[in-house]
Amino acid sequence: MFVDPDQLVDAIAAAVREGDDHRIGLLLDRFKVVAELSHLIRLRHRLGGAGAVRGS
Repeated sequence: MFVDPDQLVDAIAAAVREGDDHRIGLLLDRFKVVAELSHLIRLRHRLGGAGAVRGS
């Protein structure tokens, strides 16, 4: 099944905002199969960039 990685980035960001851990896991499982580096970078930016990760 083909899934658009750009749509997955949007869905993952929405699931993170909602705090839906189960949905995040399911989406990431699909994402890791279809995403390329550019999609991973886009996801990183959507989730707050490097500052949010370092500040954890």
